[in-house]
Amino acid sequence: MQDLTGKSTGGSLTAAEWNEVPQEMQNIIVDLGIALSLGDLDQMGKAISMMVAAADFYTASGTDTITLTKVGNKQAPPAYLTGMRIRFRPASTNTGAVTVNVNAIGAKSLKRENGAALVAGNLATTRDVEARYDGTDFLMQESTLGNPVLQLGRGYIDGLIMSLGSDPDEDIDFSIGQCRDADNSANIINGAVIGKSITAVATTGGTSGSPTGGYPTGIAALAEGWYHFFVITDGISITGGFDLSLTAANLIDDHTGGGGADLSTYIYYRRLGSVYVDSALDILPFNQFGDHFLWNPLSPTEEFIASTDLSGGVLMPMTYVPPDVRVDVDFVAYVNNDLLFVVYSPEGDASLVPDFDGITYGTVDMTNFRRTEHTKFFSRMMTNTNQELKIKADATNGTSVAGQVHGYWDVRGKE
Repeated sequence: MQDLTGKSTGGSLTAAEWNEVPQEMQNIIVDLGIALSLGDLDQMGKAISMMVAAADFYTASGTDTITLTKVGNKQAPPAYLTGMRIRFRPASTNTGAVTVNVNAIGAKSLKRENGAALVAGNLATTRDVEARYDGTDFLMQESTLGNPVLQLGRGYIDGLIMSLGSDPDEDIDFSIGQCRDADNSANIINGAVIGKSITAVATTGGTSGSPTGGYPTGIAALAEGWYHFFVITDGISITGGFDLSLTAANLIDDHTGGGGADLSTYIYYRRLGSVYVDSALDILPFNQFGDHFLWNPLSPTEEFIASTDLSGGVLMPMTYVPPDVRVDVDFVAYVNNDLLFVVYSPEGDASLVPDFDGITYGTVDMTNFRRTEHTKFFSRMMTNTNQELKIKADATNGTSVAGQVHGYWDVRGKE
């Protein structure tokens, strides 16, 4: 339609110019499928009502690259406009991130309301999609997500149990399960047992019996000591691996060469536990029961303290509990002298630890709380992040404390 400014207010229109006005009105009516009727003077209103009711609905084709086509003869917007809404029924279930192209205007990302990319299964053929254009992307209403995923609670973990793999000296498997990632940003759902090797460069995939590499290129060569073990995901694929970093920083960021894979898109992680590599560079055998990790056999021996002054409270360093995290250590302590002593967590309130002056510790009278020579006792205490407990005793010399660490309880990020 040509510009009629000035002609419609005091000017004059040619026949051709005037004919464009009713022609535009007629096009709106006819394009909505309404038959023209001489006696019906409300057809324009009906057409507008029909257009408003269904103007934002399109037919869809494609899986992750979706083309949206206007329905019937109705007109589609010639350009994207902030606030523009679209509705469509997906032609298939998506397999990853999605773009939509409305009436050939151009491809735009379709994302969740929080700006996160879609993951496999978010679009379903059984559910319409509704989305709004924010000036950059189309944002879906959460209620229209196909196979909507319930957000797991912060720190949640179920399953994902670690075990020795097909080569018990080198491989770790982790089981089916689900958890919330460490940053509380995404669910991690694992549907098959995955196997990872600590002696091969980290890459994707891996199954029980056919593990793939899980060792980062960004850390020093494998050596005796502790390594944390993680499940990581890019929101679609699941894999795992080892790292010295408590945030899987090397595992995620440092795999662009050396036979490994670039895992930089695997931004969601959760620590599942930790493994100890002995002097032979073999993983020390263990069994996991929920949060309880037990050495198998129950043999690691610690030489805590020998012939020292324990009266002021002394830290007991331990090798066979993981570093960087607090765990409840499951150990048996041995004392080779007659003394009054208390083992306690360095994270606790030191003011509650007795001074052995005939006071009561809790409800127990400590005055005659003596141990005979070569006493042993079982204990469960929380370590600090430096792998230490603390012991306090009334003896100032001639006292030795040793013990066996049978295992530990590791909450694995549920704090």
